[in-house]
Amino acid sequence: MLKRQNSTAFQLQNKTVQIFFTDGSELVVFQQQKEFWYHSGSQFQRYTAEELKTCSDTEFLKRVKYMKKIYQSLKECSVA
Repeated sequence: MLKRQNSTAFQLQNKTVQIFFTDGSELVVFQQQKEFWYHSGSQFQRYTAEELKTCSDTEFLKRVKYMKKIYQSLKECSVA
């Protein structure tokens, strides 16, 4: 588990990463399936890694960018 000011992140044994943001939104990254699930309010979206290239959902893209920044920290926590 990695707790930051704006989020709490977990990495499961199967490499799935789940991030809960303080605004109530959630991002789940399934690395094996190369799929992203994003939940914000009443909206739920599924994206593949390929769809990221053409995605226009700016909030989702901000969350993915944030996830990339903390991913290395999660890997380090799981080793410790």
